[in-house]
Amino acid sequence: MRAVVVGLAALVGCYEAPTQGESCSILCVDTCPEEMACVNGYCVGDGDSCEPEFGRVHAGNGFACGLDEQRRRWCWGANDHHQLSASDETQIVHATLIDDTRWDSLASGGDHACGIRNGELFCWGGNDRQQVTATVIGDVAEPVRIASPNALPWKYVATGYNATCGITDRLYCWGAGDNGQLGNGAVTDVAVPTAIASEITDWETVSLGRNHSCAISRTGGLHCWGYNYYGEVGNGGPLYTGTPVLTPAAISLPGATSVAVAAYSTCAVAGGQLYCWGYQYSSVLGDPALTDTCTGPRAEPALSSGLSGWTTVSASQYMSCGLRGDEVWCWGIAVGGGGLGKGVWNGNGWGRVTLGASDVSLGWNANVDEEGDTQDLDLACIIVDGKIQCWGDNRFGQLAQGGATMHPTPREIAGDHRWASLTASDVHTCGVTTGGELYCWGTMLSGQTIGKVAGTTALPCGAIPDVPCTLSVPTSVPFHPMADAVAVADEHTCALLGTTLTCWGTNGAGQLGMAGAMPPYTVPGAWTQVFSTGSSGQCAVQNGETWCWGSVLQPRLPLTHEPQLDGMSGLFINAVVGNATVGGNQRTLGCFLDKSSTLVCFGDNTLGQFGLGPPTPGVCGNLTCDFDETATTCPGDCPGTQVCTVDRCTQGTVCSTVFARCGDGVCTRGHGETCSSCGVDCGACPVQSTDRTYVAFGVGMLSNQAAACGVRPDGRVECWGRNQGGQAGLLDATTGRTVDPVYTPYELPGLSGCTAVGAGETTTCAICDGDIWCWGSNRRGTLGEGKLSAAPVTQPRKVNVALDAGDRFVAITSGSGYSCARTEQGRGFCWGFHRYGALGTGGTSANLPVDIKLAPAK
Repeated sequence: MRAVVVGLAALVGCYEAPTQGESCSILCVDTCPEEMACVNGYCVGDGDSCEPEFGRVHAGNGFACGLDEQRRRWCWGANDHHQLSASDETQIVHATLIDDTRWDSLASGGDHACGIRNGELFCWGGNDRQQVTATVIGDVAEPVRIASPNALPWKYVATGYNATCGITDRLYCWGAGDNGQLGNGAVTDVAVPTAIASEITDWETVSLGRNHSCAISRTGGLHCWGYNYYGEVGNGGPLYTGTPVLTPAAISLPGATSVAVAAYSTCAVAGGQLYCWGYQYSSVLGDPALTDTCTGPRAEPALSSGLSGWTTVSASQYMSCGLRGDEVWCWGIAVGGGGLGKGVWNGNGWGRVTLGASDVSLGWNANVDEEGDTQDLDLACIIVDGKIQCWGDNRFGQLAQGGATMHPTPREIAGDHRWASLTASDVHTCGVTTGGELYCWGTMLSGQTIGKVAGTTALPCGAIPDVPCTLSVPTSVPFHPMADAVAVADEHTCALLGTTLTCWGTNGAGQLGMAGAMPPYTVPGAWTQVFSTGSSGQCAVQNGETWCWGSVLQPRLPLTHEPQLDGMSGLFINAVVGNATVGGNQRTLGCFLDKSSTLVCFGDNTLGQFGLGPPTPGVCGNLTCDFDETATTCPGDCPGTQVCTVDRCTQGTVCSTVFARCGDGVCTRGHGETCSSCGVDCGACPVQSTDRTYVAFGVGMLSNQAAACGVRPDGRVECWGRNQGGQAGLLDATTGRTVDPVYTPYELPGLSGCTAVGAGETTTCAICDGDIWCWGSNRRGTLGEGKLSAAPVTQPRKVNVALDAGDRFVAITSGSGYSCARTEQGRGFCWGFHRYGALGTGGTSANLPVDIKLAPAK
């Protein structure tokens, strides 16, 4: 039974502590009676606690707000545009009571929000397209009143990615209108509420996406308008004629009661049935048993579930969720975050998430421009028994767990450890403390952190008791708590203790030391040094000799002595693929510093990865499909192999030419085959000296975007290779664009006294005179300094970190989208973004719904 809210005048002698599951009973209006404290907006006795019950939740672009039983607004997540409050905090990582205002309804959009109270509409937050108001330039920090054009009370408000619509009796929209999504017959932005081109006066609900919108009228039914490339408007007309559907188009779906607009699709509920239309791919339109057809995009509603009893639907980019009674079901694509919320780190599907729910809301994906991340599920929230649960990528703290997965400035690694070494891979980090303790954190997908697997289709999170989805703080490896050194790769880890080398994680290429070995596996031998290498190989030193296994210089080798690697001081491989069919995007670069500190490289050099200038043009007739040859220009070298399959839709035979099939006897370098990826065709990898000497060196993590950088003996840094994000630092002064690729080493200006370098995915960082300097992409905070930006940063930026007197940075390591650095006194700091928690600062994504946490009592 819900407790009754009483006034302060009636408090004396009649306070009763709330019981478990009961609503809180006494609001903090001004003060609380003696011996009572204000906690979460309620007066409670000493030692008692009280949490609100929530009735609605509204997810936006990296943030969310919920209304409690008193209709007060609690919010959390991104606040960089004041979409939560006027506070200067850019992230609010706990659910926080914003004020005591009583709201009748809320709406959360891209970077702005709106609410209605007593018939008046207020909006605030991001205002770059005047989606809030024309009376303020830039972000709107405080709720601003939006006047009703016809002086009637506002009854409903909806916020899209960068537009807003509200209902009095008419439907008014404003903000971004470049694709006709405002429904007024134009393709221009509108700065004030403007009626859509319809005479209907009984609109009940409206939903906005990035580029199209839909609304439901009590008597006129469902209407949609805007971008219609995939038939998402649903009027059955032409998919795209070069002009959006500029005015509301009636949709043949009688009795529609709920509608949700995604990026290129739409779903609605009518008569308890679920219907979807538009972009048709990988369950985006619902149950694949009904939607996985051969007809291409749907231009009108079609049944999307064989189940009945649907009441509400919500959508984000390519993913939707709906309520069926008290069941939450989700479907579509969500690369980031947790997909369907079922404990699996996959990106698509269809299925039930939970029972006992009363509300569901999906937010927009969080990105700083229109490129990339377009399939990330930023946030999904539900209400179960009055409590809000969320899942997603959590980069802004939008899961309200007290931490975030993105830190644009360095944050100290949790646990107050003192580190002797730190090593990062694409998906996890490991470190050894000054006391010899081994810790790892990050993904659990392949068991490469602590040897336990979770988050896969075979082993979802929750399938094994006490195994988390990810590790967001340093965690002791249970079977290997101590180590002298640790080496990490994408999918495996090896640790050295004394002369014993132990490896764990994936073993598909024999990278644990023996094909078929089960982890953890002790590699035979007496080892003295271990190297971090590529995802499918491993090298270590015994008796002064370098031995490798898995895929390094050659694919899938057993334990093999590699004399050309003897005496090297470091091995750097950005990607190694197995002995299988090779796609055109798989390129391998391996480099090492030999015993004289000269850089030696092997693998693919088609993009100048060796830094020796543009690659030599191919020679037609040498039986090698070189980087500049095709089947048309040189069919003798690039003959290709014809592969035929049966088309699922037509049942006819479809044949195509495949130019890179490992084992066909042709080394098709122009299509991605290399000595590392396909030794049977290309032979063993020859190594090539660059005749350049370095004291430190690094290679970017992803093969397609790899830049290589080295610290010269004079303390200067030079880079070469891929440079899309500015990670090699070279800018064309004439065009203002990055030069890509950079074929010869480019010296970074302004850096001297450098001792270490870490190359990440699209960002590079170096330690110079004890300070950290970074350049490249800062879309996800990987520079460690400055505002997030889509534009490449080619001028190195100094990263400011407060250290104790006399302390300085001495080592750096970079993973996929993040970097970590260690100081002379052993402190460790990480920055950037990592959904699996590899920053080690306590922030992680969730692929299962988790209860939001309220802000600690002050």
